[in-house]
Amino acid sequence: MSERQIQRAGDGSQQIQVAGNYVVIQGITEERAAEIAEAKVEEALAELSHEGYAIGEERARRLDEMIVRSAAQMETLDAFADPAFQVLLRKAQIKAACTGGEDELALLTKLLTEKAGNPARRIHAPLSRAIDVIDEIDSEDLSALSALWVILRLKWNVRDFRDGLRSMDQLLATVMQDFPSDYTCISRLDITSCIRVSSLGSIRPWQDVYPDKLPGSFSQGIPENQKAETERKIREVSTALQGLFYRDPINHNEYRLATTKAVDKWVEQQTFLTPEQSRALLELLSSVGLTQRDPSRVAFMDQYITDNCPALARARDWWNGLPNAVEITSTGIALAYTNLKRFVPLNGLGPLETILY
Repeated sequence: MSERQIQRAGDGSQQIQVAGNYVVIQGITEERAAEIAEAKVEEALAELSHEGYAIGEERARRLDEMIVRSAAQMETLDAFADPAFQVLLRKAQIKAACTGGEDELALLTKLLTEKAGNPARRIHAPLSRAIDVIDEIDSEDLSALSALWVILRLKWNVRDFRDGLRSMDQLLATVMQDFPSDYTCISRLDITSCIRVSSLGSIRPWQDVYPDKLPGSFSQGIPENQKAETERKIREVSTALQGLFYRDPINHNEYRLATTKAVDKWVEQQTFLTPEQSRALLELLSSVGLTQRDPSRVAFMDQYITDNCPALARARDWWNGLPNAVEITSTGIALAYTNLKRFVPLNGLGPLETILY
């Protein structure tokens, strides 16, 4: 053990002497995070008048309390030492001062929480732009944007697509309290770069959009009296191909391939097959109709939504009435994703970084 011990730690961190030269250095504390946030408020609001500063400071302080508490719960307080996070925090404080609404503060907190939990550069620009437009969109715009993202980007890989439709309906219901009855929000979302509107392309009916995500769920099935013969031919391709079909929960007289993917994509994933076996398997599955969409299943889905999924039915009908094709930008995805996470955990989707592009 040396006689002299030199200990250094960063600003706002704590040191704990354990024994000899062994020192545990702890990161940013909740108290230090609050101090950093307070300093940033003073910078952010420095140009306001005395009257404006008083109003803006109260709003920004509420945001600070919310983000420090959230970061403490998520164990991401060390983000307050990151210059990139501090820049976003300062920008969010300015927006909080300008708006002050509880919904805006909650959304700003979620956006900052995403950055605190992930320092990746690729999410910085979308989060920064999302904070920029907080005070330029209203609750109808945000509701429409969130619904657009759900119906365009999400899918549920379940054997019975009715389960997925009900889950989508429940998710949409959480963000459709202020859902618009017209399409004026589209222009605002376009101006704020949350979406891109095509002046040339027309909208594809949602009855085509969703089945395209789950082609295996909407393909033709194998009649029960053809199942045994089809399985025998498949075993001739490879004896390793066993138990590929399940009874259709909607049409009990048919069997379906156990995948929601397109058949050709599923065959590609059977990497134990030789190229010749893969071609033979695809030809066999095509010959029994598994690569063809079944219009009756699409019609069944459409009617099921109308009868059982009110939020999804409303979003579907609104989507089908859009005058032009639209695409959600990375800024729009960041806003929609974080807005939905205010209400539900979105388990299984992964972090924002993985779904942005």
